[in-house]
Amino acid sequence: MTCDNCGLETPTKNAILQGTFGAYCSQCLRGTKRLSNTGYASYHRSREREDHQRDTIQPRDFNGKPNREFIHAYPEESQSMFTPKELKENE
Repeated sequence: MTCDNCGLETPTKNAILQGTFGAYCSQCLRGTKRLSNTGYASYHRSREREDHQRDTIQPRDFNGKPNREFIHAYPEESQSMFTPKELKENE
């Protein structure tokens, strides 16, 4: 059957979507119409990761030692977070 919302010829289920009863495909019922068919979504995700990768760097590694990446990415904050001895060890 044809989806009443998007018009795709896919298996549908009867349901109420946004107050309207009709036959809807599984993507419309989940509310996940994908933009990945155009390639824009994957490009956008990769740009977001590149633009914000600094924001996810933790000040300490899993052993509790200062993280070198954090020290190089945030030199001013590192001065106030770590002792001079810790900074010297991780140069």
